[in-house]
Amino acid sequence: MPDRGRRTRPRLADPADEVYLPLTGARWSTDQSPYVAREPGTALHHAPAQPHAIHTDAVPLLARYLWRGDLHTRPPHRPTPLKPGLNTQTSATTTPQPQARAHT
Repeated sequence: MPDRGRRTRPRLADPADEVYLPLTGARWSTDQSPYVAREPGTALHHAPAQPHAIHTDAVPLLARYLWRGDLHTRPPHRPTPLKPGLNTQTSATTTPQPQARAHT
C-alpha cells in the first residue's frame, strides 16, 4: 500500500521573509541542518534567502503563514508545481496559452 502521507517540500531559499505557525506537527530544516521535529504552535521564522525544507509524516502540514517583502521573485531553483491529483510535474513551456481571437 503506498504511503500517501509522507511529503517533503524541497529545500528552497525564497526571497520573502517568512513566518510559519504550524497547526500540525512536521520536521523542519534550515540552512543545511538536519530535520528537527516542531510541535504544533511553534512559530518558525525564515529570513529572506534562508534555505529551508519541510517534511511531514502521516499527517499533511496545516499551517498559518505570513510572507512579506519580495513576494514576486521566484527562486531560480524552485521546482515546477505539481498538477492537482497527479504525480507528474508540469512545465510552463507546455502549458497552453490563450489564443487571441481575430475579429472578422
